[in-house]
Amino acid sequence: VTNQRASVQVCIRLGLVDFVSSRGQPEEFRLGRYFVQKGLASRDQIDAVSSKVPSGKLLGEALVEAGLASRDELADALMRQSSERIYDVLRWPYGRFSFTREPFKPEAEAAKLGLGIAGLVLEGFRRVDEWRLMEGTINFDQTVMLDQVSLDSVGDAKLTQLDRLVLAAVNG
Repeated sequence: VTNQRASVQVCIRLGLVDFVSSRGQPEEFRLGRYFVQKGLASRDQIDAVSSKVPSGKLLGEALVEAGLASRDELADALMRQSSERIYDVLRWPYGRFSFTREPFKPEAEAAKLGLGIAGLVLEGFRRVDEWRLMEGTINFDQTVMLDQVSLDSVGDAKLTQLDRLVLAAVNG
């Protein structure tokens, strides 16, 4: 599936999505994000491993070999990444698609995610509907700042890893 800014390839085997790869999608769809989000590795660790990955080797495999993730954690990250890439495509206002029959790429052979297409499409369209409802209520020109008094009243011990990631991204 392609548009002017990105190209997404969905590998389907026996009616199930085995792997989704892309070019030109934003950085938020990179595999390392899902490891950082789960608290398995820091961004610096991901960058260090990815800088040492030889050509032709996959980042996920390198993270497993470096001991930063297990095979199950890699599979989970790949499922989340593939799903999010498909959800993004469903939000595109236009694009072109084609079906081709060709041998599976090595990364698709290794992943064999087996994601159900119906579930992906239904969740994707649910997100599209919710986004359309929310879009009108969000002021994208508004500046977001941390309320340090409120944050101090909550206490650092009660913050989750995801809370900390969101707070770290708020920079005004």
